[in-house]
Amino acid sequence: MLIIRLQRTGKKHEPHFRIVAADSRRHVSKNSIKVLGYFNPRTKQLKYDEKAILELLGFGAKVSNRVARLLENKIKHKTLKPINHPEKKAKKIKTKETKTEKSATEETIAKEKETTSVEIKDTEIPDGAPLPTLTL
Repeated sequence: MLIIRLQRTGKKHEPHFRIVAADSRRHVSKNSIKVLGYFNPRTKQLKYDEKAILELLGFGAKVSNRVARLLENKIKHKTLKPINHPEKKAKKIKTKETKTEKSATEETIAKEKETTSVEIKDTEIPDGAPLPTLTL
C-alpha cells in the first residue's frame, strides 16, 4: 500500500523532513517512490507539490497523521484527515480505570487491616508444662 509520510533528513538537532510517497511495508529511511515536498519544523516552512499529492490520493494512497495535520487546511480532499486510533484511546481509558480500581482495593485492604485486631489474653502456664507452639 502506498503511504504519504515524512522522512527525516538533516543533521543532529537540526531536523528537516521530506514529504515522500513510499511503500508502507518499507522502513521510513529506505528508498521512497517520489519526493513530494519538504517541511522545516524550526521555521515552519512547508513546500509541497499539490498536484502530485492529489494524484496519489486519487490512486488510494494513505496519509500519515503528521502529514495530514500539516496539509489539513491547505489541500481539500476527503481522505486527507488525521487517523484517530480508538484502540489506543480505549487502552488509555482502561489503564486509568485499573489504576483507580487498584487504589480502591488497596484502600479497602488497609481499612480491613485497621479494623481487624487480635486480642491476646494473659494466661498463666503451670510450671513444667510445655509452651504452646504456633504453626502457620
